[in-house]
Amino acid sequence: MRVSARINPRRTISNFITAILAFVFLLTVSPRQNYAFGQNCTPPPSNMIAWWPGDGHTHDIQGGHTGKLVNASYGTGMVGQAFSFNGSNAFVQVPNSAVWGFGTSDLTIDVWANFSAVRNSGNVGRLDNVFIGDDNGPEQQNKWVFALSAGVLTFHINGPNIGPQFLAQTPFSPTPGTWYLLAVTKTSGTYTIWINGVPSTGTSQTNSTPIPRPTAPLMIGQAEGLGYFDGFLDEIEIFTRALSATEIQAIYNAGTAGKCKPAILSPASFSFPPEPLGVTSPAEKFTLTNYQNATTLNIANIALGGSDTGDFSLSAKTCGSTLKPLAKCTISITFTPKATGERIAQLAASDDAYNTPQVASLIGLPSASLAPSTANFGAVKTGTTSKPLKFTLANNQAVALNIANIGFGGTNPADFKVSSSTCTSSLSAKSKCSISVTFTPGGTGSRSGDLTVDR
Repeated sequence: MRVSARINPRRTISNFITAILAFVFLLTVSPRQNYAFGQNCTPPPSNMIAWWPGDGHTHDIQGGHTGKLVNASYGTGMVGQAFSFNGSNAFVQVPNSAVWGFGTSDLTIDVWANFSAVRNSGNVGRLDNVFIGDDNGPEQQNKWVFALSAGVLTFHINGPNIGPQFLAQTPFSPTPGTWYLLAVTKTSGTYTIWINGVPSTGTSQTNSTPIPRPTAPLMIGQAEGLGYFDGFLDEIEIFTRALSATEIQAIYNAGTAGKCKPAILSPASFSFPPEPLGVTSPAEKFTLTNYQNATTLNIANIALGGSDTGDFSLSAKTCGSTLKPLAKCTISITFTPKATGERIAQLAASDDAYNTPQVASLIGLPSASLAPSTANFGAVKTGTTSKPLKFTLANNQAVALNIANIGFGGTNPADFKVSSSTCTSSLSAKSKCSISVTFTPGGTGSRSGDLTVDR
């Protein structure tokens, strides 16, 4: 008679590692598009990769590319506060990133600008008033720069193999002390300058040259050591697509309300170091930041969710029911593995920010695990031996794992045998070994057992 057998995982054994197959998943949350929170902000357009609001900090609240002030400060902005530049040696420096390498991709860069003084050298190559740029240095080195120079708004590119190009040159004579929404878009190789939500289509220019990839920090308020901006720059943003006329007009029409700013829970994901079953980890601290510059965040709930919620605990928090504009609070989480395999949960904050809920993924591992979680040997005749099936023992710790014994338990342990193993008495940190098991049914009917590793 033919019979089948399965090794069933044992779920809770404090001194054993039981086979379990780890599945990894991340919760994806689509923000609720609800903006009726007492502010006339406009929803942030999609495909934004950087957003420096200048609200008393240099954080990129979209892409995490936080800059630092160099002789710059803050002043009254179009939306909340803005970066303030002295026109001689002040700028914001942002670390180099591959995301500034636009190549042939579409893009949008927009900024609110208020000039205290306007330079006009008469030479467009002098980059008289720089809004934002990324450059490897002067002359024919890789760079891109958005600036007002010699009385024209332009997007400048240069590099060893292309030479200086000043694209979509658009006449512009700003009045000092006045706020202007200035933008450049590139779509299918065509550059267009926008002033206060209106495209200057008469000066649009098509150019197929890929935008060079500098390997230097991005600068706000200067480029090449030239064009130090004199005045205020606010709400600087970069997108990896060309915004539509409707979207740019919406940003302009929002005026002082600006775009709806998020609340952010960071880090967005955290993997706890491996812990033995039943042992609690040190607490990991998460920070909830209200990036709204004039609106208090009303917090409805902070809770854990997901498939393995019981393995994680909220041990402490400084967050109450409200969080003032531009303020932060903290939430501390611990991990206590209750079973083998990867443990998954989420920390979620529900509030009245436009991007509620804010979610952070929690991932934890026991100190060691076996995979797969189950194995079915199929139909095997009584008294004959199956082909071996392989199990993998993983040491998730940063230290060696001591192995005392590999054996079997469960209902029919005598039916199963270790045919070969690469596991020895000690398994190095962050390494794996294999255990091959055969099945020889000692009777008819369903036969089962547990493969266990005694530590």
